[in-house]
Amino acid sequence: MDNNSRAQAKENHNDLQIERKASIDNLPKTEVLLEKINTAIPIQARPTKELIYALRKQGIQLDRYHEVQIKKAFYMGDEGGIMCDITPAGKEKTPVLCSITQLMISRSHPLFSEIQVYQEDRKRKLGGNTGRTGFSISRRKGK
Repeated sequence: MDNNSRAQAKENHNDLQIERKASIDNLPKTEVLLEKINTAIPIQARPTKELIYALRKQGIQLDRYHEVQIKKAFYMGDEGGIMCDITPAGKEKTPVLCSITQLMISRSHPLFSEIQVYQEDRKRKLGGNTGRTGFSISRRKGK
């Protein structure tokens, strides 16, 4: 194998490692959980304070103790993870989707443990940075 081939093989090997490291969700487990969630719909959940804040910015008023209903769950790939449709009744023209990591499921729900494991695993792999909901497109100060 010449030096050029070795360099190419090493580069390909590094690309594969990067792809493996970039994977956040275990896809087979996530698909099974997603199917279980959609079978158990509707699911009552409470929004996190970060989600409440983000929704209020969009004109949707919720309080911390107001339960929302998960009407459907979707998988949005590694970037989005499991997203939930929590559109309030009467507001169907503008669907409200959020990450399942932004919802608190009742401990008495049969899927509580599985959902909690998914949430904690995803938060850990994202570096615990789940307080943010969405992203900002405004310029930073000083730039």
